[in-house]
Amino acid sequence: MPSPPPGGRTPGKLAQGLQVVTRFGAQPTWGVLLARNLVRTVDLIIGVPLMMLDPAARRLGDRLAGTLIVYQERPATESETPASRGPSGWGAPTVALIESFLARATELDWDRADEIASMLLLAIERNDPRLLEGLDATADPVLRLRHALEAGPA
Repeated sequence: MPSPPPGGRTPGKLAQGLQVVTRFGAQPTWGVLLARNLVRTVDLIIGVPLMMLDPAARRLGDRLAGTLIVYQERPATESETPASRGPSGWGAPTVALIESFLARATELDWDRADEIASMLLLAIERNDPRLLEGLDATADPVLRLRHALEAGPA
Protein backbone atom coordinates (compact mmCIF):
# COMPACT_ATOMS: atom_id res chain seq x y z
CA MET A 1 0.00 0.00 0.00
CA PRO A 2 1.42 3.42 -0.87
CA SER A 3 2.26 5.80 1.93
CA PRO A 4 -0.08 8.70 2.76
CA PRO A 5 0.49 12.10 1.20
CA PRO A 6 3.72 13.55 2.65
CA GLY A 7 2.95 15.09 6.01
CA GLY A 8 -0.80 14.65 5.50
CA ARG A 9 -0.79 17.38 2.83
CA THR A 10 -3.25 17.45 -0.02
CA PRO A 11 -2.74 20.01 -2.80
CA GLY A 12 -5.15 22.40 -1.05
CA LYS A 13 -3.30 22.13 2.25
CA LEU A 14 0.03 22.57 0.47
CA ALA A 15 -1.24 25.79 -1.11
CA GLN A 16 -2.37 27.09 2.29
CA GLY A 17 0.74 25.94 4.17
CA LEU A 18 -1.24 23.43 6.26
CA GLN A 19 -0.83 19.77 7.09
CA VAL A 20 -2.60 17.02 9.04
CA VAL A 21 -0.75 15.51 12.02
CA THR A 22 -1.74 13.13 14.77
CA ARG A 23 -2.35 14.63 18.19
CA PHE A 24 1.25 13.65 19.00
CA GLY A 25 2.61 15.54 15.97
CA ALA A 26 3.38 12.44 13.88
CA GLN A 27 2.57 11.87 10.22
CA PRO A 28 -0.86 10.22 9.95
CA THR A 29 -1.22 6.71 8.53
CA TRP A 30 -3.69 5.76 5.81
CA GLY A 31 -6.00 4.33 8.48
CA VAL A 32 -6.01 7.60 10.40
CA LEU A 33 -6.65 9.60 7.22
CA LEU A 34 -9.46 7.21 6.23
CA ALA A 35 -11.10 7.53 9.68
CA ARG A 36 -10.77 11.31 9.42
CA ASN A 37 -12.56 11.40 6.06
CA LEU A 38 -15.27 8.76 6.67
CA VAL A 39 -17.48 11.40 8.25
CA ARG A 40 -16.88 14.08 5.61
CA THR A 41 -20.57 14.22 4.65
CA VAL A 42 -21.64 14.70 8.27
CA ASP A 43 -18.93 17.33 8.65
CA LEU A 44 -20.51 19.38 5.87
CA ILE A 45 -23.45 19.94 8.22
CA ILE A 46 -21.94 20.06 11.71
CA GLY A 47 -18.22 20.60 11.03
CA VAL A 48 -18.15 24.38 11.25
CA PRO A 49 -20.19 24.62 14.48
CA LEU A 50 -17.93 21.95 16.04
CA MET A 51 -14.84 23.86 14.91
CA MET A 52 -16.18 27.01 16.55
CA LEU A 53 -16.69 25.18 19.86
CA ASP A 54 -13.43 23.21 19.88
CA PRO A 55 -10.35 25.01 21.30
CA ALA A 56 -8.19 23.40 18.57
CA ALA A 57 -10.80 24.13 15.84
CA ARG A 58 -11.18 20.42 15.02
CA ARG A 59 -14.01 19.13 12.90
CA LEU A 60 -15.73 15.81 13.71
CA GLY A 61 -13.35 13.81 11.49
CA ASP A 62 -10.34 15.27 13.28
CA ARG A 63 -11.84 14.46 16.66
CA LEU A 64 -12.57 10.85 15.69
CA ALA A 65 -9.15 10.29 14.10
CA GLY A 66 -7.17 12.15 16.75
CA THR A 67 -5.70 14.59 14.22
CA LEU A 68 -5.02 18.30 14.03
CA ILE A 69 -4.48 20.70 11.16
CA VAL A 70 -1.31 22.71 11.73
CA TYR A 71 0.80 25.21 9.85
CA GLN A 72 3.82 23.71 8.18
CA GLU A 73 7.14 24.79 9.60
CA ARG A 74 8.34 27.83 7.78
CA PRO A 75 11.93 28.92 7.40
CA ALA A 76 13.05 31.58 9.83
CA THR A 77 13.43 35.07 8.47
CA GLU A 78 16.21 37.44 9.33
CA SER A 79 13.80 39.53 11.41
CA GLU A 80 13.16 36.60 13.74
CA THR A 81 15.75 36.44 16.47
CA PRO A 82 16.04 33.00 17.98
CA ALA A 83 16.43 32.80 21.70
CA SER A 84 20.15 32.57 22.31
CA ARG A 85 19.79 31.77 25.98
CA GLY A 86 17.22 30.53 28.43
CA PRO A 87 16.78 30.16 32.16
CA SER A 88 19.05 27.75 33.97
CA GLY A 89 17.60 24.26 33.88
CA TRP A 90 15.35 24.89 30.89
CA GLY A 91 16.09 22.37 28.18
CA ALA A 92 16.24 22.88 24.45
CA PRO A 93 12.60 21.79 23.88
CA THR A 94 11.33 24.49 26.27
CA VAL A 95 13.48 27.18 24.67
CA ALA A 96 12.32 25.99 21.22
CA LEU A 97 8.72 26.32 22.38
CA ILE A 98 9.36 29.90 23.48
CA GLU A 99 11.07 30.65 20.15
CA SER A 100 8.01 29.29 18.35
CA PHE A 101 5.74 31.49 20.45
CA LEU A 102 7.87 34.58 19.76
CA ALA A 103 7.89 33.84 16.02
CA ARG A 104 4.09 33.66 15.96
CA ALA A 105 3.17 36.19 18.65
CA THR A 106 2.19 38.80 16.07
CA GLU A 107 -0.36 36.35 14.62
CA LEU A 108 -2.15 36.02 17.98
CA ASP A 109 -4.71 38.28 19.57
CA TRP A 110 -2.70 40.99 21.39
CA ASP A 111 -4.27 40.26 24.77
CA ARG A 112 -3.63 36.52 24.42
CA ALA A 113 -0.01 37.07 23.32
CA ASP A 114 0.57 39.39 26.30
CA GLU A 115 -1.01 36.84 28.65
CA ILE A 116 1.23 34.02 27.41
CA ALA A 117 4.35 36.22 27.48
CA SER A 118 3.51 37.34 31.02
CA MET A 119 3.23 33.72 32.18
CA LEU A 120 6.59 32.92 30.59
CA LEU A 121 8.15 35.99 32.21
CA LEU A 122 6.89 34.82 35.62
CA ALA A 123 8.49 31.43 35.03
CA ILE A 124 11.76 33.11 34.07
CA GLU A 125 11.56 35.30 37.15
CA ARG A 126 11.20 32.19 39.33
CA ASN A 127 13.93 30.18 37.59
CA ASP A 128 16.53 32.73 36.50
CA PRO A 129 15.68 36.35 37.45
CA ARG A 130 19.06 37.62 36.22
CA LEU A 131 17.72 37.33 32.65
CA LEU A 132 15.26 40.11 33.46
CA GLU A 133 17.78 42.48 35.04
CA GLY A 134 17.80 45.90 33.42
CA LEU A 135 14.55 45.35 31.52
CA ASP A 136 11.65 47.76 31.95
CA ALA A 137 9.03 45.87 33.97
CA THR A 138 6.27 48.01 32.42
CA ALA A 139 7.31 47.25 28.81
CA ASP A 140 5.21 45.17 26.45
CA PRO A 141 5.45 41.56 27.77
CA VAL A 142 6.23 40.03 24.35
CA LEU A 143 9.02 42.55 23.73
CA ARG A 144 10.33 42.08 27.26
CA LEU A 145 10.39 38.30 26.78
CA ARG A 146 12.22 38.70 23.48
CA HIS A 147 14.85 40.96 25.10
CA ALA A 148 15.24 38.64 28.08
CA LEU A 149 16.23 35.77 25.80
CA GLU A 150 18.53 37.70 23.46
CA ALA A 151 22.26 37.33 23.77
CA GLY A 152 23.93 39.56 26.28
CA PRO A 153 25.49 39.47 29.69
CA ALA A 154 23.68 37.12 32.00
